[in-house]
Amino acid sequence: MAVFGSPNFYKTQFCTQARLTLAGITVIPSPEVRNLGVVFDSDLSLKAHVSQLTARCYSCLRRIKCCQRALTRITAASVVNRVIVTRLDY
Repeated sequence: MAVFGSPNFYKTQFCTQARLTLAGITVIPSPEVRNLGVVFDSDLSLKAHVSQLTARCYSCLRRIKCCQRALTRITAASVVNRVIVTRLDY
C-alpha cells in the first residue's frame, strides 16, 4: 500500500497509523513502492528511483571497465550505449 502526498501529510497521524486488513492479512504503508521498474517514494520526488538507477548504471560501467582491454573503442561505445542508455531511456 502506498500513500502519496506532501512530506508533511505523510508524517501525520493518519499516514503513520494507517493499516489495511484484507482476508486476515494486515498491509501497512510503505515509504517506497515499485511499479514497472520505477521506484516511487511517498512524496513523488523520485529520489529513490534516481539513486537506484545511478547505482545500477555505475555497477554496469564498472563491469564494462573490466572487459575494456578486450574491446575496441567502437565496440565499447556500443556496449555502453546498449546497456546504460537503454536503462536511462526506460
